[in-house]
Amino acid sequence: MLPYDSCNLGSVNLGLFVTAKQTVDWDNLRTVVHESTRFLDNVIDANHYPLPQIGDLSQRIRRIGLGVMGWADMLVKLGISYASDEAIELAREVMAFVDEESKVASEQLARERGTFAEWEQSVWGPDATCARRPDGSRLQPFRELRNCNVTTVAPTGTISIIAGCSSGIEPLFAIAFWRHQADARMLDVNEQFVAQAQREGWYSQDLMERIADSGHIHHSEVPAEVQRVWTTAHDIAPEWHVRTQAAFQESVDSAISKTINMPNEATPDDVRAAYELAFNLGCKGITVYRDGSRSNQVLSTGSGEKEKAAESAPVVIEQPITPRTIPADGLPSHSFPVQTPLGKLRLFVTELDEKPFEVFAIIGRAGSDVMAFTEAIGRLTSLALRCGVPVKLIAEQLRGIGGASSAGFGPNRVRSVPDAIGKLLQEHYVNPDHPERPKSLKSSDLPPSVAVVIEHPVSSGEICPDCQNATLMNEEGCRKCHTCGYSEC
Repeated sequence: MLPYDSCNLGSVNLGLFVTAKQTVDWDNLRTVVHESTRFLDNVIDANHYPLPQIGDLSQRIRRIGLGVMGWADMLVKLGISYASDEAIELAREVMAFVDEESKVASEQLARERGTFAEWEQSVWGPDATCARRPDGSRLQPFRELRNCNVTTVAPTGTISIIAGCSSGIEPLFAIAFWRHQADARMLDVNEQFVAQAQREGWYSQDLMERIADSGHIHHSEVPAEVQRVWTTAHDIAPEWHVRTQAAFQESVDSAISKTINMPNEATPDDVRAAYELAFNLGCKGITVYRDGSRSNQVLSTGSGEKEKAAESAPVVIEQPITPRTIPADGLPSHSFPVQTPLGKLRLFVTELDEKPFEVFAIIGRAGSDVMAFTEAIGRLTSLALRCGVPVKLIAEQLRGIGGASSAGFGPNRVRSVPDAIGKLLQEHYVNPDHPERPKSLKSSDLPPSVAVVIEHPVSSGEICPDCQNATLMNEEGCRKCHTCGYSEC
């Protein structure tokens, strides 16, 4: 997209355009595509833009992005497996139809309201002025359109949930899974799958629970034809994910949102093969995700099976953890000043055998909420260090935590007080090429009540209960927020 461009997106639910005779309802699909194109064009004029530059560019090129969702639902209703040549050919046919009918609708709008302002210099414009390839050939055939772009396949995670259909051109992620809410474990099964199972006489609650536990439908009670059609993301080889995206890409003006799901045991060579296939087939870009590569995964299957395995696992007797005692003669301490979004932070680190042993963090004035939170981080960090937790793990947990604002730029950017502490620990105690630390003092040389001394305390506001910014100041006998105007008086 261009600078100051805007996203104006809509998606047609393909799952709703299958007839009772298991054919595609092309007539109704055409009607909806035309109405959707007109609707998205109207949005450009009805919208209120945050910057005049965005509004100006949106009006001059009138970019829209009509896409699709519910592709997996359409295939299931048609009895076609996602990973099949038949599905690939239908993908080409459906997207070519949507793209062409959307452009026909855009031509109708151009006759009524005029082409977009930059049409003559665009890829669609007249021969004398249109954009061309380096060899002089046209990029696109001459067409008088109302919109510079008409089609894309955008992410449809939220709207597909609202519409009750499969996301974008993705396969079904799972037929059944366990949903955990309010300390309750609830079974969630695809309604269309349940209806078919009940209609054909092989439904049982026990089977649905086993499908959710195992993460697949390959059970003896499920007919072979059903298993063939109701394929899920991890039943499908990465090649078919890529080929599906490429088939849609052939008739899409912009790019496509699509995830190439790979099993946990996928190798770098598997990823390379997917990238190369996508390049050779003309995809504009792809996303590869290896199952289980993140500690907190948004979607996963087979959770019940994992829970049962955990229940049957041997009982482990936990040993009490005792923090190491502080040496009686004290420890050397280093002082690290750093600017944070809430003011100047002083981090004092005591060392034992040149490794961090305790952390004292001070910011702002005593008694403030900011100081309380910062002191709590220091106490918990110290406890973790004295209990043997590696400083690298502590730094990784604190780094990257963002707040309402930041201080500094580039690699020196500090996003919050926890981020500052994590970066200091990483820089001085984790990286092998850490800079020389400040000259140390014995903690016995410092006042025993606080173990550290701040030369120039930095004044910082309290946390505002309304906007959550640290800009609540004591003024005129009252506490007022400089960000949102909140007052305690």
